[in-house]
Amino acid sequence: MERKIDKLSESVDAKIDKLSEEVNQKVDKLGEEVNQKIDKLDNKVDNLSEEVHDLKLSVTKLEESTNTKFTQLSGDVKAVEKEVSGLDKRIENQEFINRAITVALASAFFVSVLIPFFPNFLGNV
Repeated sequence: MERKIDKLSESVDAKIDKLSEEVNQKVDKLGEEVNQKIDKLDNKVDNLSEEVHDLKLSVTKLEESTNTKFTQLSGDVKAVEKEVSGLDKRIENQEFINRAITVALASAFFVSVLIPFFPNFLGNV
């Protein structure tokens, strides 16, 4: 009976060892698969991080470019305002001269029209 118990015990121990090895192999395989998937996820996260960093750089460059162009446009607007102001002054001067010439021509015309009717109108000038 002891032999049967020993044989049975050895048989059970062998089966337990075999099952233990199979379980350990499966756990090792699962561990490797999990590690591989974690590595893939890490790579994807790194790639996404680089893309986000690149996008931030692009946005920063775009902001700098926009600010530079806005500053240039502001300067151009100020220059145009000065030119328009100068043109306004020139136009005012030209309008004054045109009015003076028109008044002088109108006066000369009226005088030339009145002289035949009133020969002594201007006197002995």
